[in-house]
Amino acid sequence: MAVNFEKYQAMLRAYFRVRFFKTARVDQKKLLIIQLSPLGDACTLIPFVRQAVEQGYQTDLLVGKGLAELWRHFTGVERIWEAPHRDWEKLQRDPVATKLMEQQYHTVISTSIQPLAAWWASRPSALIRLGMIENNRYYKGARSLYTAVYNAAPEEHVTRRFQQLFKMAGIKTELPGDDPAVSGKGYVLLHPGAKWKPRRWPVERFLQLAEYLETQDFEVRMLIHESEKDILDFFTRALAERKGTSILLTRSIGDLIRAMEHAAFFVGNDSGPMHLAALMRKPSIILWGPGNFERIRPMGSGMRVILHEIDCRPCRQYDNRDVCERGINECLLSISVGEVIKALNALTAGR
Repeated sequence: MAVNFEKYQAMLRAYFRVRFFKTARVDQKKLLIIQLSPLGDACTLIPFVRQAVEQGYQTDLLVGKGLAELWRHFTGVERIWEAPHRDWEKLQRDPVATKLMEQQYHTVISTSIQPLAAWWASRPSALIRLGMIENNRYYKGARSLYTAVYNAAPEEHVTRRFQQLFKMAGIKTELPGDDPAVSGKGYVLLHPGAKWKPRRWPVERFLQLAEYLETQDFEVRMLIHESEKDILDFFTRALAERKGTSILLTRSIGDLIRAMEHAAFFVGNDSGPMHLAALMRKPSIILWGPGNFERIRPMGSGMRVILHEIDCRPCRQYDNRDVCERGINECLLSISVGEVIKALNALTAGR
């Protein structure tokens, strides 16, 4: 209960700050954008931020921990803060929060649906604060910290949500288009990981896919983050005597960007790297599991999604991220290696 008390106390203080603190008028193109979600949402938002920057908006960013390099690489924005943690008790004394209280903006746009994002939006002085709710849910007081909110439909794609938020700020943006995918030369990048284990196609099938690609004279790289110990151990053993496939280990967002830059094709699960592949226009095959396809599917003409209909999708795995709620992970197990090979042959034809 102590954590909840600190949270409500912080939100109450924020409410009085935004309601009674006078804000000086500033250039209407001075903008702060807040995105606290992980890699996937960040990659989806980046095209809209780029458009704002191209239209002359003086844009600062507050982003999730470890993602500043991603934002700087793809938007060119220089002033970027990383939200350090989610400890409500420590937030009041956090140096980033203190620094933000010194800033003045015309508009703050919070693109994350969570009370913490609303609290961060209350830190700087601003004439307008815009946020988002979903299906009329008000998220424990977060609505009270915004000038206005966009009420998203539950199945509305995140790109549409972001576009509407920017429209409320007077920023005209275009939805990401179907620009031609760019493959070029390089390896086939296979990504067997995902933060939520029910979103992972079996590692044994990724190995079979790699074996097939080797017979077709492709170089293959297994993209694995150092934290994915189980996947790393499996492929370390499985690839010990192989030459055509090797492990590409990442430790930072910079490592991931460089790995994707040198890939000709990408095959992976519903995950953050999938959205990075879409952002970088890599021809891709995505193996779709329990995620909400309508809301978070990757966009772009180069993204080919293999999805089998199942009545329990979307399953969010909030209770246990390591186990399918039905216990069988049918959505992914129903995708065969042969099906993926067929899609991959079509994708790589004429290489």
